[in-house]
Amino acid sequence: MIYCGKDGLKENDIIISKDGTIGRLGFINYLPRKSTINSTMMLIRLNSESFFPKYVYHYFESEYFQKIVDMKMSGSSVPHIFQRDMVNLNTPLFSLPEQHRISEILTTADTYIEKEQTYLNKLQQIKKGLMQDLLTGKVRVTTTLSPPKPAEAAT
Repeated sequence: MIYCGKDGLKENDIIISKDGTIGRLGFINYLPRKSTINSTMMLIRLNSESFFPKYVYHYFESEYFQKIVDMKMSGSSVPHIFQRDMVNLNTPLFSLPEQHRISEILTTADTYIEKEQTYLNKLQQIKKGLMQDLLTGKVRVTTTLSPPKPAEAAT
């Protein structure tokens, strides 16, 4: 089912932090050269006959999974989670086509959110620049007010 180890990374591997800031995830889409992980991370390699890796990655990103991680967390000064807890983890299992379709939908949503976040950041930078120009006087704001009409002045 799930393999946890410290082997060299391969495409479609999932990495999860297990010490300190627990539950941070990484998904290996492309690996240009041989890479490894350190002891604060856990490598999760899935049985491709039962699991679609991107589906499991999205499951690990879920709030439900994060609650499971919080329950299994231990340690006083530096929190950690044991690999044995991940190996014995019950992951919801759908058919491979269903896993693939769920993954496609979630990946599309993630891509859209990422694109919108990039656009928001760009707008915030523009606003910051414009505000700086206004506050330093580099750009002046002028208001063109028309004089009051005679009828308004009489009242």
